[in-house]
Amino acid sequence: MRWFLALLLLPLLATAAAAHGGSFGHGPPVERGIPCDCGLIECAKCADEALRRGDDVRVSSPIVTEVKRWGDVARCRVAVELEAVTDRGMFEAYARVEPGPVFACLAGSLRNGEESLSGELRPGAEARGRYLYARRLFNFDPMLVLRRAPGRVDLRVYPLKKGTKATAVLEGYVLVDRPGSFHARLYRTGDRVLAVVPLATDARRREAALADERSGRSLHFLTAEQCRARFLGQTVEDVPFVPALESAITGRGGRAASSETALVAIAAASPAPPFIGPDRVREGRSYPGDVPPGLREPSDPELPPPPPEDPGSAPTTVGAG
Repeated sequence: MRWFLALLLLPLLATAAAAHGGSFGHGPPVERGIPCDCGLIECAKCADEALRRGDDVRVSSPIVTEVKRWGDVARCRVAVELEAVTDRGMFEAYARVEPGPVFACLAGSLRNGEESLSGELRPGAEARGRYLYARRLFNFDPMLVLRRAPGRVDLRVYPLKKGTKATAVLEGYVLVDRPGSFHARLYRTGDRVLAVVPLATDARRREAALADERSGRSLHFLTAEQCRARFLGQTVEDVPFVPALESAITGRGGRAASSETALVAIAAASPAPPFIGPDRVREGRSYPGDVPPGLREPSDPELPPPPPEDPGSAPTTVGAG
């Protein structure tokens, strides 16, 4: 019975050791960080080929629900369902979400089985680091949303297991189709104005933040003063979305997912990674292949073989007379 109880305790002890940045078993204590914090799906250190292929998971097509519309822009909700299709472990899922030519993602939530988390916008490096560290060492059901283009975000969710469905919901503003016009349409939030101008009549199209050739529109972000000077007394509609769309299109700012800001849903107890780089023993040595023996992940590269022995060296006998 004692050996049976000991076997039951092994996974718990190993998890505790990993959670404290150390190793379980023989050898010096090992500190684990994350090898890279960019979080990009194409990065070999932040994602593996299995994740990019998606063979182990099923990801539904995004379901876009329009909540409210203001002319060219609508508040929307985008839902994606994710589920593992094999039962041999825990899996991470990736989805490319592109509901329109512009998508400003500013909120979200994740329901994974019985667990629910709300997402929030955080500085990009912090959000990416916490997600990747939780994905590597803990079971905190995190979700990460990265802005990749004005209308595209990348979604990552971990962990998935067969028989348990996860649902990620993203909320934000999307540029929607609408009948063409010969006049500019002006939207204002505070001191920022979005001018949506027909491409055919836009003399300043080269200055536009975005030229949407498909719908024949150019988008300009202006101050209230610039708007008055350029469009004289034309009517301006008060709306809530101009700063969010500006962050999504330019990649700057923190009013929506941007190059500087990411959306992350993660447990409050999830810590930041202690460092960025190869795993190391406490004395400062690092292991080849980034991960020391006994703590390897399936996607990690194989460690190099030991150097061959010198055939010319003779064995030494200790204590010979």
